[in-house]
Amino acid sequence: CYASCNLSNVDKNAQMMIPMVVIAHIYGHLPLFRSGQLNLISQTMATEQQILNNEQNKRTMEAAGRILGFLAHHIEQASNASLFAKADYQHRAVMFWAMLHGSLMINNIRWLRVNSTAKTPCGDIARNALAGWGADPDTLDKAEKLVFEALTKEEMKRIFEEAQQVVVDHSMK
Repeated sequence: CYASCNLSNVDKNAQMMIPMVVIAHIYGHLPLFRSGQLNLISQTMATEQQILNNEQNKRTMEAAGRILGFLAHHIEQASNASLFAKADYQHRAVMFWAMLHGSLMINNIRWLRVNSTAKTPCGDIARNALAGWGADPDTLDKAEKLVFEALTKEEMKRIFEEAQQVVVDHSMK
């Protein structure tokens, strides 16, 4: 999204919200492009039964760790800039991801989104979480507008295809 977003006239606070909005936007479209992976993630996280072999599980956890690390880093930066109330940024990253994942379970309940400007329940959840942590609604509006303009459906599909190729390339090592 950073390559697609024109950030020259965007205030720094909105720029700091973009990573969390992007993650929510992409995750919210996971059922459209990668429903199989979503089901695997759901089953892996919800049960103690081992679904993946040890090597696959290790690669999955490494990938999840990178995403959670990315989120934690940006949540920490926003907290340090006083955009969020102070709290454990690593815990917030895990809870943010869990909220996004959980929101996918209600993806098809349209009446929940009657008064929403978000494109998916993930967007609603993300906005509410970020606002609950202290983010200014106008700042969130600016960040969401940039992300929605930059990440078209075609761009989303390309991102998922590239991510899938990275997983395939990595698994062949």
